Amino acid sequence: MSNDVYELRLNQAASWNGQQVSVGQIESISIPHDWIEGTSEDNVRGDSFYREFSDVISGARISFYYRGRPLSDGTDTAFKSILGRDLGELSRIEFASIAPELIGVLAYSSNFEIKVIRVSTLNGKRILEINGRYLDETGPLMTTSKQIFIDVLGDGRIVQQIEIQSPEDKSKVLESTLDMILDSIKWKWN
Repeated sequence: MSNDVYELRLNQAASWNGQQVSVGQIESISIPHDWIEGTSEDNVRGDSFYREFSDVISGARISFYYRGRPLSDGTDTAFKSILGRDLGELSRIEFASIAPELIGVLAYSSNFEIKVIRVSTLNGKRILEINGRYLDETGPLMTTSKQIFIDVLGDGRIVQQIEIQSPEDKSKVLESTLDMILDSIKWKWN
């Protein structure tokens, strides 16, 4: 994305009069004012947390999650190594090195179709990004998903997750809004 487009989106996001939310490694993120806060849980397991916001009209949702425990030795090293490599899609070997523990059921679920797994940057921070869709077993309804995994301390052990979901039939219409939400993130830097 060019700097001009980024600046335009950032300025648009700031003009929403959205809710400014701080969670985990996110110092602030602008959530549209007409989105409502849903489920919020803290300390279910250790220092875990879960917060979500949704647009009841479109069905779009953003959630923030920390599992409350560090990754095991080996997975943490692999995650750190992956984030330190060149930007782009992961190889099968890289995916296998983190799949079960880091991304859990998404890795092998018959209800989730992974389209892209890659290392990218989001507002200056390296992230692991998974784009895919949830498949509804009862019918044709599908939900698109963007999962973002953040290395909190820089050593690969503590991971915060952001997920954005939207009904697949509305994903193109919502794309600009969801991008503006992500573009509004200001990170806490270690």
